[in-house]
Amino acid sequence: MDREALNALALGQFALLIRRQLLAHGVPARRIDWKVRSKRWVTVHPGVYLTAPGRNDRPMRSMAAVLAAVDGAVLSKAPRASPWACARRPPP
Repeated sequence: MDREALNALALGQFALLIRRQLLAHGVPARRIDWKVRSKRWVTVHPGVYLTAPGRNDRPMRSMAAVLAAVDGAVLSKAPRASPWACARRPPP
């Protein structure tokens, strides 16, 4: 299991990891299930886990929705993009 890589990944995803990422990094399915049962992690959507329970802000919820969606999903409304400091440019 590559803990450093998983920590870096979670840091960039608002403390969220998905089951597929965990399995790809060598975390056994039974360990994932134990983390959820023991309430060390919280299931936000099926297969999407919050590794820092207690966090419940808009950036985390938005990222959880993207991670739960199919590959290639993006946020489409400006207010949802605000955590990533997206801004409209004035017209030329």
